[in-house]
Amino acid sequence: MKAYLANITEYSDRDILDHKMSLLCMERLHKAQLCKNEPEKKRSVAAGLLLQQGLENHVKENYLKPLNTDEEGRPVIHIEIGENGKPFLPDYPELCFSLSHSGDYVAAVFDAGNVGMDIQQMRAASPERMICKFHPEEQAYFARNHQSEESFFLLWCIKEAYMKYTGKGFSQGFLSFYGKPEDGTVRDPEGNILAYFKEIIMPDSAYKAAVVTGIPLEEEISFDLSLV
Repeated sequence: MKAYLANITEYSDRDILDHKMSLLCMERLHKAQLCKNEPEKKRSVAAGLLLQQGLENHVKENYLKPLNTDEEGRPVIHIEIGENGKPFLPDYPELCFSLSHSGDYVAAVFDAGNVGMDIQQMRAASPERMICKFHPEEQAYFARNHQSEESFFLLWCIKEAYMKYTGKGFSQGFLSFYGKPEDGTVRDPEGNILAYFKEIIMPDSAYKAAVVTGIPLEEEISFDLSLV
């Protein structure tokens, strides 16, 4: 598994943003150009660059044919939408990915199996009021951890990461599954294991991050900050 993280604060410089956009594949460039505001555009550009970085590293590490490029030398990357609206790379079906953004950060994770990842900036969100929407098991975990902001946002990251893992999003409902931080599992209401998760330590303590996969994650996962 490979995880990448970009801090987009420097993208506020127009010259830097324009340079970053010049590196994007045309598909992602068009997506960024359609963004309605500057913050959205910066996140879109960073996500596109992380996607390219991860894919290029995958190609090099596995001795695959280099990415095709267009007339301007930009990589050619096709993304399609599969079952449940989950994006995938048709030219590299063996590689799964997930993107997330929050605050000043954009992240991407790549794996050989299905994967979902989420990052969250811990900010004023009235956790004690919002936790009532979570599964009773998660409410109990929150209470055991003194209703801390950290425990709430970890649960939130697990929720979002699992919904990206399945591709179903909020349509599957917050109560149809729950994260169990004590053993790194995601379970259905009957307690059956649906998936596994691992918290990823962010370089900024004001953020939480988690990744969900179909198999237990033994190794620690850290972000590659090469694009910060």
